Amino acid sequence: MISYRILIVEDEVLIAEMLRRYLCANGHQVVGTAASYNEAIELFLREKPDLILLDIQLNGPQTGIDFAHFVQSWGDRQPVIYLTSQMDKRSIQQARQTFPAGYLAKPIHKESLYTTIEMAMYRHSTPRIDEPVLNLPDRQLKVSLSDILYLKADHVYVEIHTVGPKKHVVRSALSKLLQLLPHSLFVQTHRSFVVQIKKVSHWNHRKLYINNTAIPLARSHKKTVYTYLEKIAS
Repeated sequence: MISYRILIVEDEVLIAEMLRRYLCANGHQVVGTAASYNEAIELFLREKPDLILLDIQLNGPQTGIDFAHFVQSWGDRQPVIYLTSQMDKRSIQQARQTFPAGYLAKPIHKESLYTTIEMAMYRHSTPRIDEPVLNLPDRQLKVSLSDILYLKADHVYVEIHTVGPKKHVVRSALSKLLQLLPHSLFVQTHRSFVVQIKKVSHWNHRKLYINNTAIPLARSHKKTVYTYLEKIAS
């Protein structure tokens, strides 16, 4: 049995303690428990866990989904398993945008907990074979399409923002790069911006949001963008 370093993010003390006991009994190390978004970020950055058990409802204004988006913005993208009771349709749609490794329904049974963790870590550790990358005319950019969040034009250059702190800068027109990207995944929102639509967490009539980054939504692109958003929300 492989031992993993696990962070518990759960605002109900009794449930958090029960999870801690289950995990320790199965040989795992609990690196900490958090009840709020801010506590979770502090522990995540300090402990760098292998996996996160995450309740959607937390103490404070931010939710577990907000924290999952934060985790997704870091390079290792540790697997997140949501702990759920009852979820409405909107919460399910929002949670789905964070690409969780699994869900556990409350009350949580230890055998289901162990199995879900093993499957999540297996998928996380399995190399992604032949994953598409962005091919440029003059070179091959070593970044997976699934890691691209959005593109931002800056005069004759384009910034390619990806999961984690790194970004790539290439000399190209935004329109040329858009032609190289799968049209089913990427859409232009503004003359200077292209987004991967599955990375959008929420939006209003003026902006789209990827993690905490606001992307402008131009009137001329609204109809097309809304068509894409309807597809991922359905």
